[in-house]
Amino acid sequence: MSWMQKLYRTYDAIVSENVADENNPLTPIGHTLQTAHIVIVLDAQGNFKRARLMPPNKAARDNRT
Repeated sequence: MSWMQKLYRTYDAIVSENVADENNPLTPIGHTLQTAHIVIVLDAQGNFKRARLMPPNKAARDNRT
């Protein structure tokens, strides 16, 4: 069995056992999660005002634990 078949079986087992929940969702097949370093500004009513890219060095520094 190839690693892709094993990966699919693992994904299928998790789906069938309903292991994922709203706090830890299972990413659909063919999708990936990615962090986007974007600053979005909203007004008090929640309306979009502006957005800008966060500089890479600031993004890395802000995400340290």
